[in-house]
Amino acid sequence: MVRFGNSELGSALLGTAPLTTNQVITCWVLGFSTLIINPLVKQVPMPFFYYVGLKMDLENEDAETLKGVNNAYEIYSRKFSSIVDAPI
Repeated sequence: MVRFGNSELGSALLGTAPLTTNQVITCWVLGFSTLIINPLVKQVPMPFFYYVGLKMDLENEDAETLKGVNNAYEIYSRKFSSIVDAPI
């Protein structure tokens, strides 16, 4: 997409404008960094993320909206528990 956006056809199809050399280098570095970071993040154990809570206070906000959010939280918690507790 970075290289294709510099041509007339590519910019017309993708709706992009030509990039400077520094912008192209930045695009490639950011894209390449995800190839390095992704395997590292996958090594973090699932229980590490379990502390993230979505429970919200019903007293301070719209009750219907928060009931839906809390219901989704309960479903998420059950599914997450089944994944973490599943045998490997």
